[in-house]
Formats: sequence, structure tokens, C-alpha cells
Amino acid sequence: MTNSKVTRVILSFDDGRKDNIDVAEKVLKKYELKATFNITTGYLDDTIRESERPCRNPALTINDVMELNKNELFEIAGHGQNHLNDVEDWQEGIEKLKQWLGEHWGEQGIGVASPHCGITEQSIMEKSEIIKSNNIAYVRIGLKNQNSLIQKIVSKLAILTHSNVMFYASIKKSLQVVGTSMCVYSIPVLHNLTVEQIKYAIMKAETQKLDCVFMFHSIVLSKDQYYSDLWSWDAEKFDELCKWLKREQSDKKIQVVTTIEMFK
Repeated sequence: MTNSKVTRVILSFDDGRKDNIDVAEKVLKKYELKATFNITTGYLDDTIRESERPCRNPALTINDVMELNKNELFEIAGHGQNHLNDVEDWQEGIEKLKQWLGEHWGEQGIGVASPHCGITEQSIMEKSEIIKSNNIAYVRIGLKNQNSLIQKIVSKLAILTHSNVMFYASIKKSLQVVGTSMCVYSIPVLHNLTVEQIKYAIMKAETQKLDCVFMFHSIVLSKDQYYSDLWSWDAEKFDELCKWLKREQSDKKIQVVTTIEMFK
């Protein structure tokens, strides 16, 4: 487990959407930044139940995932076979990733992102033995207290007003020292979130020596048909953010890491 002497920033991408390699990967490689890609295997090979399909967006190919896995900047993590929140579905997805990436994949520990963030820290603790028996090192979920009515109201107001202070108020309880618990909280990056709001949250985390985990889905160009979707974020914004992260990292204020690095 890594000591958090400086703030660690984790960029975590859910589902395995095609734009992750068409857009996001190019920006990450440009700035030499690390990221975690959470793969829903049934979405990629089109064996997922239609009712569980995470979105209508095109998916990565199996070859895309194999290429991402070859790059030391990137971590491939699980996100279930059928985008479900049970250990059996996670294990099915993990076994398929092993078939695609080889038995050595995940030997040092496997990460899983909770689909729909539909599992709590308490349920993770209750299932910790079976989770650990599947070599799962961590489960990344959403915001802490995300089902609280007050939390939902503050989060919505932060998006509507673009207020840095209100955004920080909505996510501050989800800042943590990653690696001290199997449960990893994350901050959803929704369509209308600004770069300044993300930067403000990271700078606040720096003052407390806490870590930030950001949950992305799609990074898309303005001409893309899925551009206005709730879970799509603008490619120019992403480039601007990554450029700033690179500078902060060069100044040794933060480290951009993969999630599994925090558990080694």
C-alpha cells in the first residue's frame, strides 16, 4: 500500500466505451498520465443481456483492451460481465478478462468498479472474505452518502451553478487515503462539470494530503452523437484538465496513478 505523502489523483473510466481509446487514450498518452479502465466484458463481446447494457455507445473491441493492457500507463479492471453488482458477475467478468489478457493479468490484485455504484461500503465489508478469495483488492463505488437527499440536492446545485465551493461541498466526504480500505469512493464527472470545479477539488485535497478518484465514462468530441449525454465529458475539457494535471505532477504537488498501485 502506498503512503499518501502527496495527493494521488486517479482517472477511472467505466464500461469500456469506444471513445476511451479513440479520444481519452490519445490525450492520456500525450501527457503520459496513468488511468484505470473498468471493463464490462459482456458489453465488449456483445454477450450481455440487453436489459443490462450500460449504454448505446459503441464498445471497445477485445483487441483494444489487449492494446491498453500492454501500456504500463494503464490498469485494466473489472466491471462485471453483465454490469451487475454481485460477486458472481464480477468473477465471470474477471475470468473472461483472464482469457483475453492472459493468466498473468491480475496476479498482483484485481480491481472492480461497482456498476451503477449500487453497492455500499457496508456490503463490501460484509462480503469481504468472498471478495478477497477472488483476488479482488478493491471495489470502487461512487460518492460517499450518495443516496442522501441532501447530498443529491447539493450535487445538483453544484452542477447547475458551476460553483467550485458547492461542488467541493458535495464531494469532500469522498476524499480519502486510497488503500486503507477495500472500498474506494469516487467522484462522478458529469456532462456539465467544469474543469475549474475539478481543479478546485484537487487543490483542496492537496491541502489535506487526501486522494481524489474521478469516475469518467465517455470523453467525446463536440460533433459526437453522444456528446450531450449525462455521462459524456467534452474532449477539450479533458485535454485542458490533463495538461494541468501534468504540470501539477511535474511540480510534485500530486501524483496521477492507477487504482491498483495504491494497494500494492
